[in-house]
Amino acid sequence: MANPYGITCNGCGFINTPNVTLTTGKPMVGGLLAETMGGGDFKTGALAGGANEALVGHLNGLVQGDEKLLTMSSQIVGVLAAAAQHDVDASKLEKGKWIAQNLTQYNFLNHLPPGLVEYGQAATTLATDMQSKGATGDEIAQAQLELARGQGFDGVQPATEFVEAWGRFIAFEG
Repeated sequence: MANPYGITCNGCGFINTPNVTLTTGKPMVGGLLAETMGGGDFKTGALAGGANEALVGHLNGLVQGDEKLLTMSSQIVGVLAAAAQHDVDASKLEKGKWIAQNLTQYNFLNHLPPGLVEYGQAATTLATDMQSKGATGDEIAQAQLELARGQGFDGVQPATEFVEAWGRFIAFEG
């Protein structure tokens, strides 16, 4: 189901499926990527992005988390989505493949530099630990601020490592 405004459903049921996926931003992102990267058209990118977003979680289960197989599966989804147009040509098929592949790699698989991932994990672990010990929301916020600034630590400096990791990420992605 694709609807940028959301879905309200009171007492709904679905036939032959336990749930549905609401796809909001990915068709829009796919369409914009198609237009700005290589001169593709919005419709092709939106179709590929939306179809991939709706299926990527299921595909990941089918390939048992294998990133290469998931990326290839997403490319197939992108090609099939692009092929659904009445005016399809080879460039649209290629653009559909490219959009689905990139949305899987950079959104679903979330390939970020290790420093960014560890920083987020440290902040989450800190909050969870403090909450389990009865800390207030203000105390948790203050501790996370200190973590981000690297205060009170002798070894790892999270703020410094975060900035360095982000800089490396931008340098290699740009």
